[in-house]
Amino acid sequence: MAAIDRIRDRFEQIGTSITEGWHRLTDAAGQAITRLTASRPRKAATSIDAISAGDCC
Repeated sequence: MAAIDRIRDRFEQIGTSITEGWHRLTDAAGQAITRLTASRPRKAATSIDAISAGDCC
């Protein structure tokens, strides 16, 4: 039974490590997205905008 207990404990450790790693990853990703968010939204250029600016033809 001691071997089974060691295996069970090791799986619990692995599960804990995966959970902690996932939390660190999601925290870091959330902070990165916050840093890369634009301060003001940009207007997307359309083909109509290009034509009116004289960039066409």
